[in-house]
Amino acid sequence: MKIYIKEWDYNKIINHCVRKLNSIYEDDETKERQAFGVIVGRKIDKNQFFVTRIVNLKNNYRFEDLTSKKMNSYIEKYAIPGGADVNERAWAIDPIELNYILVSLNGNEEFLGTYHMHSDISWAGDYPKYLPTLLDRKLNINSGLINLIVYIGEKKQQIRAFFESNIDMEYELIVVDGDDYSEN
Repeated sequence: MKIYIKEWDYNKIINHCVRKLNSIYEDDETKERQAFGVIVGRKIDKNQFFVTRIVNLKNNYRFEDLTSKKMNSYIEKYAIPGGADVNERAWAIDPIELNYILVSLNGNEEFLGTYHMHSDISWAGDYPKYLPTLLDRKLNINSGLINLIVYIGEKKQQIRAFFESNIDMEYELIVVDGDDYSEN
């Protein structure tokens, strides 16, 4: 299983996560030290995808009352303890942003999945921050989506791709020069 992503888009994801982790915010986005975004692309075949664009999300719908209650219960039940406060963990896509993305799909583009970041401050303990957590898995089970886990460490940044945040279903993420990419 392979996902091809242009270097520009790969760097866009990393830069979005680093910026938010460093508390550098745009005027129209949720002010918090976590980043979340959408992966749009096209299917090459059953096991290969090409990312055509990345959409950095602005509004965390997680704070809407009903969504917040549900998310808090998931976090309390499945999240690794420590690190960020319960109210500062997790992201939910704003339905207005999601609708904008879905309406903007063109040609053979598809909503492939999402990305979000883990950092050294995400939780306490030894569980690797470059892998999906049980919480990630519970939030993505039966979604049919690709999930990119973006690890932002003090000395290393890394993106890994998983089907439904299942660590047993990892994609090979291949960074390509956008000008040189060919499906042939």
